[in-house]
Amino acid sequence: MISLSVGHHNIQLNAEEAAYLAEGLMAAACGRSNPLPAFTSNTLGVLSVNLKGDAQDNTSRFRSNPQQSDQVLTDC
Repeated sequence: MISLSVGHHNIQLNAEEAAYLAEGLMAAACGRSNPLPAFTSNTLGVLSVNLKGDAQDNTSRFRSNPQQSDQVLTDC
C-alpha cells in the first residue's frame, strides 16, 4: 500500500491506483491532458486527473524558490 497525503487526509492507494495518479499528475504538470481514461477503484470509486486552463497560465504554481526551469522541475 502507498499512502497519499492531501491536506489533513491520508489516503491508502494500491499499486494500480498510485500508478494511475502518478501518470495523470505528471501529464498535468507537463501541460498535457491525461492519456488514460478515468479509473474505477474498488476502494475509492472513480479516480480522474483533469488538466484545467492553459498550461502557460498555471506554470507559476509549479515554481520553486529560487526559480528553476520547468524542465528541471517536471522532467518534461
